[in-house]
Amino acid sequence: MGERLVTHDEIANQVAKLLRENDFYVRMRRSIPLERLGAFEVYHALTGKKREWTKIVDILGLKMRTGGYGPLVQGTNGKRLDLFGDSIAVEVSNSTDLKGEVEKIRRLPVHLRLIVTTDSRMRGELAGIPVVPHDKLDDAFIAGLRQVFFCPWAKCDYFTTDHNELSHHSKKHEESEILREELPETSA
Repeated sequence: MGERLVTHDEIANQVAKLLRENDFYVRMRRSIPLERLGAFEVYHALTGKKREWTKIVDILGLKMRTGGYGPLVQGTNGKRLDLFGDSIAVEVSNSTDLKGEVEKIRRLPVHLRLIVTTDSRMRGELAGIPVVPHDKLDDAFIAGLRQVFFCPWAKCDYFTTDHNELSHHSKKHEESEILREELPETSA
C-alpha cells in the first residue's frame, strides 16, 4: 500500500492548529497589503478583508498574550491580541518551485514567515525564509522561528536577521541616491 497523499487544506489546517497551540490567533486565506503601512495591517487583515488588498496568504497569525492592551480573544481565558507582537504568514506549497511563494511572502508586512511543503525532502531556507516539510513541523520549529528583515528598495535582494544591519544597508542606498541626484546631467 502506498502512502496517502495529504492535501493543501489538510496541511494548512495542521499548521493553523500548531500555531494556535503556540498562542497565535490564526485566520486562513486572508488578504493583506504588500506595503508596510504601520503596526496594524495584520490586525486589520485578521478582522476584515479589503478588496484592494489582492495578496492572499494561506495562514495569517498574530501572537496572543495574557494581559496587555490588545482586544480580548474569545475562548482563550483572557488572552489578548498582541498588536505589537509577532505576526506570522505561512504559505503551504505542493510545488517544488518555491520562487513565487518566496517573492510573495517576503513582501508581506509580518515579522515571521514560513513555507510548509508536501515534499519531505525540501528543507532549509530560501531568501532567509524557512522551508519545512509538513511532517517535520513541530512546536520546537515554531518556537525557533526568527524575524528576517528585507531591504525595501526595488530590485534589491538583501536580507538579514539583524535590524541594525538592515539600517546600515539602507543608508548605502540613500547615499547612492543622493549622489545620483547631485551629479549633473551630461548631454551628448
